[in-house]
Amino acid sequence: FAIKELNKINISKKSVVHLWEYSPRIIKFFQKRGVTVILDVPIAPATYARDLKNKGLSYFKFRKKHIAHENSSFLLADHIISPSKFVKNLLIKDKIEAAKIKVIEFGSDQVEFNRKWSIKKKINLKMSKDEYLTIKREKDQLNLQNMD
Repeated sequence: FAIKELNKINISKKSVVHLWEYSPRIIKFFQKRGVTVILDVPIAPATYARDLKNKGLSYFKFRKKHIAHENSSFLLADHIISPSKFVKNLLIKDKIEAAKIKVIEFGSDQVEFNRKWSIKKKINLKMSKDEYLTIKREKDQLNLQNMD
């Protein structure tokens, strides 16, 4: 269905497409038309779940077919965006060229976060559980980003 719809679009050879789906067929469709393909890889690849399962963590699910599908997409893409060095290293371990992987971390406005956090601490505001968890998640994310 997707290819049928894509055929209706006038595609320029100077185009760039940014994909979030692992689809070797769609990647090939664009590359055949001279389009640069950027693939966004928002989480660790399925090979990571396989490796964890092999270490005895049986609650991780994966399918061999899914791993092959992902790897084909990774190999075909012209560029890959990874959200962390951790994911980038997993891709490299899976034989994906390091040069085509760019780390662009999930962002947060650290200035705005620190401002909100310090104001609430200074005036000892009572926060709802949801507000507290949101701030805690943002603070934890900042701490994790500083670990790289």
